Amino acid sequence: MQKILLITILVLWASANVCAQPAQSAYNPLPSVSGYLNEELPSWLRIGGEFRSRLEGFTGGGGFKKDTTDDYLLTRTRINLTIEPAH
Repeated sequence: MQKILLITILVLWASANVCAQPAQSAYNPLPSVSGYLNEELPSWLRIGGEFRSRLEGFTGGGGFKKDTTDDYLLTRTRINLTIEPAH
């Protein structure tokens, strides 16, 4: 349980540091991995994706067993491949 919480905190901290921007600068999004790949692929083929995670948990047993704690780190990874006909 503590390892999952620590990993989640580290991931959130790293995400916040990567996404943080100075107040005086204009918005410049970080280049994505799919952006690099799409530059090398033909125009009719595109790749993309997303990674999501969240931490869920409850204490007190949640109605199943007394005095237990359950924590879950839920993750979802999606990879998209788009093939468009040439115009």
